[in-house]
Amino acid sequence: MTDLNRADIIEMARAAGLELDEARADTIASRLSGILSELDQIPIENMMSAEPVQIFSVKEASDRG
Repeated sequence: MTDLNRADIIEMARAAGLELDEARADTIASRLSGILSELDQIPIENMMSAEPVQIFSVKEASDRG
């Protein structure tokens, strides 16, 4: 996994309709790269056997009012 850099983060932020200054983009790039590096340490076999967890409730269209 390559490290994310300022330009990567700014590009993703713009795609999401957000603006970031360079200092904030550097901080996010560093933190996100660290998280991705740790995730790369998990053996693929462990990931393939893990079941997804629902972390939020999905409402039916009729429940939205």
